[in-house]
Amino acid sequence: MARVLVEKFIAGRPEMHFSFPSQLLGWATVVLPRSALVSLAGRGIDVSALLRARKRGVRYSSAIDVLEKGVLKRVVVSLPQR
Repeated sequence: MARVLVEKFIAGRPEMHFSFPSQLLGWATVVLPRSALVSLAGRGIDVSALLRARKRGVRYSSAIDVLEKGVLKRVVVSLPQR
């Protein structure tokens, strides 16, 4: 079963990570409003692209920079190749 990996970095050093089954992405497209999915895609987390990559069995990775409590952090969402 493919898993989505979410990693958070500060200055290039890992701060935390977690993963979840990629099947939950399909659930997200049903539960989340379209405006939320469009907003996520605009910020670099494209759920539709993740689903397409999962279906094709290819890698996918995207990163966004976020400011959290005044600290710049990078969040990487990836679907490693099976």
